[in-house]
Amino acid sequence: MITSNVSNDHVLPEPSPLSKNAQHASQKINSPQKTYGVKPKTTASVKINGSLFEFSVPQSAHSAINMVADSVRQSDLAMLEIEKQINQMKARLTEHVKNFPPFLPGSEERVKLMKRFSAFRHQIDQLTFPPHNPGAAHIMADPSISGSSGDWKVDIDDNSHQIMIRRLPVHSGPKGLDIPELPETATDEEIHAVLKTLDSAKDLIGRRRSELAVDFKQILNQMKTGA
Repeated sequence: MITSNVSNDHVLPEPSPLSKNAQHASQKINSPQKTYGVKPKTTASVKINGSLFEFSVPQSAHSAINMVADSVRQSDLAMLEIEKQINQMKARLTEHVKNFPPFLPGSEERVKLMKRFSAFRHQIDQLTFPPHNPGAAHIMADPSISGSSGDWKVDIDDNSHQIMIRRLPVHSGPKGLDIPELPETATDEEIHAVLKTLDSAKDLIGRRRSELAVDFKQILNQMKTGA
């Protein structure tokens, strides 16, 4: 579980809000060694699942909301890219099994496609680890690799309330999108089974992005009423 604490007397560092290159500073993620922060402003915005959220928050809460907003934004962008990757891989696999004459298991063409499929799974897992954003990795990545688990709670000390972002794993493993590996000698039946898995993975991505938007709307509402 990630817990971040913010208080009125805390002086924030210089990096700008929602920056991809946020420098290490006061906000703690997982351990004292993983930190980053943002420069206070009076307004901020984030686009999630096609909707733009703009909001105004006091300086005391701003570092927390911007840290969360940046992680949510990066997570949504990564999920969108994963969805595109799924569509592309599904198209390649479908074209392959519909080819006539068919490509036989173990043929050069099928081996190349299976290698591409393996790279596709690896790319999904890489996308769950956006550079310099441990918060986004906490939301999306495999906890056995990221080293963090549980929902992300952000405490606003002076207002004595807490906001939360759920873990929404979209890695390729069983507790994420559950996309199995394909051997180089994969049969047509194995490929057809994976095509169904890709449909399920795409549906899950859509649900995850909707859940991400819901969590962020709740954060904005709590900031407006509790800050």
